[in-house]
Amino acid sequence: LLAGCGSNGSVACDLVDPSGSPTLHQCNELTGFDGTQRSDAEDACPRLGGTLVDSCPLEGEIGVCKLTLDGAVEDLHFYSKLDATGATHESTCMMLKGLWTGS
Repeated sequence: LLAGCGSNGSVACDLVDPSGSPTLHQCNELTGFDGTQRSDAEDACPRLGGTLVDSCPLEGEIGVCKLTLDGAVEDLHFYSKLDATGATHESTCMMLKGLWTGS
């Protein structure tokens, strides 16, 4: 789980991994976590190569996978890069037992 300090009490972490093919761009937004979980998520983001942001960007978004975890919610925002498609991310979301919404 990843996580910026959103104005609505959420934590968001923008991740871009150019090493793969295709380049992965994902932003994870977490809500409903307690203070310790929030702090852990904020600490994890830069260690994983991400940047804490106020909210996940909408530009280039191809879909969102919503996961519910013990009362907390994690929205995984996926973005168009090279040959990555919404269908690819939708399949991953279904494997995680999430709810996919295409943009």
